[in-house]
Amino acid sequence: MLRCRNCGQKTRRTDDWSCEWCGYPLLSRAYPKVTQSGETITRAQEKRARLEAKGIAREKARQEAEERRKAEEALRKTKPEAEAQERRARAQAERLAREKARLEADEARRQAEAQRKARLEAERNMKEKARQEVEEAQRKAKLEAEQAEKRARLEAERLAREKARKEAEEKKRAEEAARKTRLEAEAAEKRAKLEAGRMAREKTRQEAEERKGAEETQRRAKRDAEAAQKLAQKEAERVRKEQARLEAEEKRKAEEAERKAKFEAERLAKEKAKQEADERKKAEEAPKKAKQSGKRSDARMPSSTLLKNQYRIVVPPGPDYNQVLQFINSLRKVDIITVDSTGGSADEGTIIGISLQKQVKVTDILKEIPGVEGVYEQDKDINVVLKVKIAG
Repeated sequence: MLRCRNCGQKTRRTDDWSCEWCGYPLLSRAYPKVTQSGETITRAQEKRARLEAKGIAREKARQEAEERRKAEEALRKTKPEAEAQERRARAQAERLAREKARLEADEARRQAEAQRKARLEAERNMKEKARQEVEEAQRKAKLEAEQAEKRARLEAERLAREKARKEAEEKKRAEEAARKTRLEAEAAEKRAKLEAGRMAREKTRQEAEERKGAEETQRRAKRDAEAAQKLAQKEAERVRKEQARLEAEEKRKAEEAERKAKFEAERLAKEKAKQEADERKKAEEAPKKAKQSGKRSDARMPSSTLLKNQYRIVVPPGPDYNQVLQFINSLRKVDIITVDSTGGSADEGTIIGISLQKQVKVTDILKEIPGVEGVYEQDKDINVVLKVKIAG
C-alpha cells in the first residue's frame, strides 16, 4: 500500500480524494479507494487531530528554544563588548560609541530586511496554497454538479420511456376492449336475426337488452380510458416533482462544499497571520532587552569627585534609547563641551559625565539643544528632561 506524502502513513484515498488519516489531497488513482463509514471517519478525524496537535506542540517548542537561544546569544555578545569598552581609554570613547551605533543600525537593518523577506515569502506561500485549495474545491464541486445533472437527465429519460410504455399498454387494452365489444355486438345482432322469426316480442325484448348492454359496456370502456389517462397524468406530475427535488438537493450540496472550502481557507489564513504577528513581537522585544543589558555603568561617579568644570547630566527614565543617543550626539557637537563618560541603569536613568573647556553657564547651553524640555540644576548634577515622543 502506498504512503501519504504528508503524514507518511500507509493510506487509502476517500471519496473526496484525500488521505484517510490527515486529509492531504491524493489526486493519483494509484492509491486504493475506501468507502468510509461513520466510525471510520471519526477515527480518522481523531487521529488527524492528534497529529495536528503534536505538530503544533513541536513547532511551539522549537520556536521557544530558538527564542531562548537568540536571547542567550545576544547576552553573550553584549557582555564581552561592555567589558571591552570599560577597558578602553577615555580618549577612544567617542570613536567606539559611533562604531557601536553604526554596527547596531546595520544589524537592525539586516534583521528588518530578513524579517520582511521571510514575511513576504510566507504570505506568498500562504496565498498560493489557499488559491490551489479553492481551485481544487471548485473543480470537485463542478464535477459533482455535472455528475448529478447527468444522473438526473438519465433518470428523466428512463421515466419518460416508462411513461410512454404504460400509455401504449393502456391504449392497447382500450383497443382490445373496444374490439371485444364490437365482436359481442355483432354476435348479438346475429343471434337477434336468428331469433327474429320465432317470436317478435322476444326479439324486441332481446334487442332492448342488447342495446342496454352495449351502452353499459361503452360507458365502462370510457370510464376505464378516463381513469387510465388520469393515472398517467399523476405519474408524470410525480416524476416532474421528483426530478425538481433531486436538482435542488444537488445544488444545495454543491453550495455547502464551496462554503466549507472558503471557511477552511479563511481559518488557515487567520492562524498564519497570528503566528507571524507573534514572531514579529518577539523579534522586536529582543533588541530592547539586549540594549538594556548592554548599558555602560562607567558614569556612576559621585558628584563629590568631580572637578571644577566637570558635571554630571542625569536623564530620568522615560525617553527611548534613540532619543538619548541623539541627545549625546548633540552634546558632542558643542565645541566647549567634552563628553567624558556615559552610563546609567533602568532605575536611575542615563548618566553622562561632561567637562567644560571654559567657564560658562552650562544650563543655558543645554536648554538650546533640540529635544530638551526642561533643565534643573542641583549642585554638580544637572537633571535634563527630554520630550517624550508619542507613538502613532
